[in-house]
Amino acid sequence: MKLSNTMLAIFVIVFIISLTLSSLTIINKLENYQLQLTGKSTAGQIRLNVGLPEQVAELVPSPAPSGGAGGGGGGRVSKPLEIIEEIPIENIEKIFEDKEGSIILVKKIEANKEIIIPIGNPFLSIQTIKLTLKAAEDVKITVKELNPKEIEEILSYDKNRLESAVYKFAKIIAVNGNGEQLKIDSAKIVFYLEKNWLEKYNIEEEEIRLSRLRNGKWSYLETKKIGDTAEHAYYEAVTAELSIFAITYEKPFEEPIDEIKEEFPIKIPEKYLTLVESLSLALIVALLVLFNVLYLHHRRKLNKLQSYHRKKLEEIEKNHKDEMEKMYRELDKKKIFKREEKSLPRRAYEKGKSKIKDILRRI
Repeated sequence: MKLSNTMLAIFVIVFIISLTLSSLTIINKLENYQLQLTGKSTAGQIRLNVGLPEQVAELVPSPAPSGGAGGGGGGRVSKPLEIIEEIPIENIEKIFEDKEGSIILVKKIEANKEIIIPIGNPFLSIQTIKLTLKAAEDVKITVKELNPKEIEEILSYDKNRLESAVYKFAKIIAVNGNGEQLKIDSAKIVFYLEKNWLEKYNIEEEEIRLSRLRNGKWSYLETKKIGDTAEHAYYEAVTAELSIFAITYEKPFEEPIDEIKEEFPIKIPEKYLTLVESLSLALIVALLVLFNVLYLHHRRKLNKLQSYHRKKLEEIEKNHKDEMEKMYRELDKKKIFKREEKSLPRRAYEKGKSKIKDILRRI
């Protein structure tokens, strides 16, 4: 009987563990489906097959945030150079032709020796040019600057769009005494900008770059901050040639422009959640029914065993009674006890019978 109880307990424990593992497997699969529905998309609708039978999840992304400073079309923020490249180069050059600039004349700059040329105009952002020439020359330097607002007004460009990407445009021309373009070895350009512009367009001071136009393309130059005041920040950029420049910025770790990462709230179809609930309920009911069947089976076996032992006990009791009666009759025939003492064997018989019952009950 002890072995039977142990086997029943083991079976119930194994069944419960199996049921738990099955439920965890179902839940894990549902979680996997949720993860599969998180990904990358562009604006519009997408359809993703989540692996459930005959079920395709239709997801409509929430409207993309409108571009803030320098925001472009398509719900994304454009890079500063992208905004600058929207302006045709010939338009910028034409505006520069009509613009007056500061002219600095320097006599006999030695070859392969850096010379510092202060511009001397407080209204220009370009403050100093450090030149190194390949040959000794007389030098004439012209510096012109354009405010982005001027370009926006002249070209009827989107208001504040260009200003959000560029602080100022600058054109630096260096010619020798004969009016020919100088061949420089290197140049360092020192410039400043107002901190109000940085705050207005949420730009960090370390993100400022001087960009150069070369062969119709804009590219960032090596730029470092060299000082600041309460209102201005000062920078120095290195270039291998003089051209048209733009004081702009470069944001680190920008997202790829051809895709936008969006996460969608995932909702498992209600009919599948109902299916899981029904399956779980069915498993619980099956467990209860199985437990009840096993209990009834075990109870029947126990009742049968009790009935068997009861019959055995009755047989032993009957045999013992018969033997005691027989022994009593034999003693009575032999007149061993007096008539008034005949009750003594009877008391012994009853006492022995009680002990036997007690022994059998313990068994």
